[in-house]
Amino acid sequence: QDAVNNMRHLVWNLEKAIACSAKNGRSKICIIIDYDEFQLRHAPPMSTSRYTLDILQKHYPERMHRAYICNPPFIFRTFWSLIRPFIDPTTKEKIVFCHGKKGLEQIANDVGTVHREKYLEPCVGGVE
Repeated sequence: QDAVNNMRHLVWNLEKAIACSAKNGRSKICIIIDYDEFQLRHAPPMSTSRYTLDILQKHYPERMHRAYICNPPFIFRTFWSLIRPFIDPTTKEKIVFCHGKKGLEQIANDVGTVHREKYLEPCVGGVE
């Protein structure tokens, strides 16, 4: 039941982000996932990860501008190698791995100064 509720929450957030983007004259969204202080015991099952990818690829294929994966733990390399074959090639191109301060700078540069100050939280390169 938790997995279903998590997927509902994901879809609700995606729809909210799309509505906010449309209000600002944009049609695409950025997804930022920060793994800082991640612990493997809190990781979702592989089926949840595949379901998330399925939702993003089937229902929002052209809505994502870029997905930033920040500070992925070492174990994430194994996870990435397992799910990578299931990811559409176009979607793969939109996924960017960011590490440390240099990674945050990359997000800030991609998003732009105006949007960075207004929309990004400090943990992912925004300004307090």
